[in-house]
Amino acid sequence: MASKNINSAKMKENNIQLVFDAIRENEKISRKDLARKLGLTSATITNIVNHLLRENYLVESGLEESSGGRKPILLSLNKAAHYLIGIELSSVRINCVLTDFRANIIGEIHLDIDAAAGKDVIIEQIIHVLESIIAENGLHREQVIGIGLITPGPCDFEKNLIINPPNLPGWHNVPIKQIVEERIGIPVEFEKETAAAAMCEYWFGQAKDSKCLFLCSVMQSGIGSSVLIDGKIFHGFCSGSGEIGHMMVDMNGPQCACGNYGCLEALADGKALVRSVRQKLKTDAAFCREYGVEEVDALELEDVCARAEDGERLFAEEVAACAKYVGIALCNIIVALSPDTIILTGALADHSPFFMRELKQFIKGRTYPQHTEKINIYHSSFGRNIDALGGVALVFERIFKS
Repeated sequence: MASKNINSAKMKENNIQLVFDAIRENEKISRKDLARKLGLTSATITNIVNHLLRENYLVESGLEESSGGRKPILLSLNKAAHYLIGIELSSVRINCVLTDFRANIIGEIHLDIDAAAGKDVIIEQIIHVLESIIAENGLHREQVIGIGLITPGPCDFEKNLIINPPNLPGWHNVPIKQIVEERIGIPVEFEKETAAAAMCEYWFGQAKDSKCLFLCSVMQSGIGSSVLIDGKIFHGFCSGSGEIGHMMVDMNGPQCACGNYGCLEALADGKALVRSVRQKLKTDAAFCREYGVEEVDALELEDVCARAEDGERLFAEEVAACAKYVGIALCNIIVALSPDTIILTGALADHSPFFMRELKQFIKGRTYPQHTEKINIYHSSFGRNIDALGGVALVFERIFKS
């Protein structure tokens, strides 16, 4: 009986999300068209729509044109009645977006921070950004139905703690969700960056039909990942899922910051790529002359990626090496999880179409054809707001669960 109740609740939640997505995509749609589009019964549509109307999430917005008979009533999202906030804390910046109930961004704030300033200072900056984005858009806190707070990992999602993120010194077991909720007085959903990015793609992007989604973020500093199974975040034991950056891809590789050797991020994140290029240029002055590099230490990730895209051999070889290491990790993920969707985010994918081409080619040649021919592998197009929008998606998820 318990299993039957769980399955029924899950089905209801899925149906509510289907109705929400259909109305958001069509802007205005009748109950009859919803039933036809989604393959749900008229009774199911009526129950869901009545529930969403009572909660003030939908409004009836006019009549549909009809060639005869009673004109169907059109439904639309009550986009001005409810607002949502997504806010991302990274080691260098706070990114915050305010959306209406159609997930349209109507306000955003991006604030550079100094991680060395310490936990207390940065928490005050988070509170200031939240207060500012509400006030600057002429809203009251009561109009905001939820905040999605996104932070670096590792995190404890049972206790809602940030646990010693490597690039945020002094953040030891910080109950950030509780702190923000108490200071702002708005319900807060709490998640790590890569999981939020995956939720953004699932709710608002190309991956809404994915049954098993794997997102990999190759950042300037570090490589992370997340898994969604049927749209739900898989945290794993001790909230430890997604640490793909510490997957061993070369037994004889360099030592990682974690203490092990040959970890993926020690070989293939943005810092590792730039470091390797600089080392090769410094060991052979002929390289500097050949590529016209005057200040080796001034080379940054964007420069390396641009030169690789232009076909400069040394830079292309180094970016291809990073693609190979990331490809090794993703090939292992493919045979272990069999995802239908793999999404790349982060600085390296953002700056280097060449990296994406090399990565796809590597994977294609080293996995079963039935996998690679059907897996949708792509670079996310959401840009710098992807994690904050993932926070908005978390609020929507909580609404539909309730």
